[in-house]
Amino acid sequence: MGMIRGGLLFFAGLLLLVSLIIGNILLTMGMSLSYENAKVGLTDSIKKNTNINFNQEISSMQIYCQSNQEYVLNSNLYNLGSVSIPCDVVAQGQDSVVNFVIGKYIETNYYKEYQCNLFDCPLESVAPFVYVSQHAKNYWNQWFYYDLFASLILIGIMFLLIEKKRSIFVNVGTLMIISSLPLLALNWLVSSFNFADVLFSKVKLVFWVVFIIGLILISIGIAFRFWGFFEGGDEETSKKEIKEIVEEEVSKVKEKISKSKNK
Repeated sequence: MGMIRGGLLFFAGLLLLVSLIIGNILLTMGMSLSYENAKVGLTDSIKKNTNINFNQEISSMQIYCQSNQEYVLNSNLYNLGSVSIPCDVVAQGQDSVVNFVIGKYIETNYYKEYQCNLFDCPLESVAPFVYVSQHAKNYWNQWFYYDLFASLILIGIMFLLIEKKRSIFVNVGTLMIISSLPLLALNWLVSSFNFADVLFSKVKLVFWVVFIIGLILISIGIAFRFWGFFEGGDEETSKKEIKEIVEEEVSKVKEKISKSKNK
């Protein structure tokens, strides 16, 4: 392989590694920000950082629910306004009521239509919940698809530059495994930031998905190399057999010529 070609291949591989690392992070955030996942993570976070209780209201709620199906809570809590709480929830006690109210708050903010770009929103009152919303999920997913397209282009360029085409599987698989390693430290890095654990809650899942796909690609590449080795051996055997046949036929011709001369 020429020096220029080898340098271009190295540069394309380096860009692919960077693209894969970015793609892994984007995929992690996109997967982590599903509604159910965000709801679980935010509920725990809100409970840890706020002191919410309905000790004074729970008795009157339960009395009211003896003859009604739902209790309408008028509260300025989280600026929710009126919240209709099913009496089945009220009957389960204060914790169930707290979880229900927090859930309504999360649902309202998750599906809210934010009239701002993701990185302009901290300047407005909607931050920080905009980062754990459907708005954010769609934003990260969009950039993941852009990154995936760029990665596929870089893989195509590497395929054109590489001499042994079968090596592309091993090369890409190795880069995928390397790109998955930063995810191991990501969960520890963001654990001390509010809401960050929600953003990266699927980091372990993405790590194993990328790592296993990398191993599969390497295995395919190794299998192709072994297949090429045996194929090459068959080719060498065939050449040897053809050579022996030709030599045998030549010797027969020479023998016939010598016999004809003796006559």
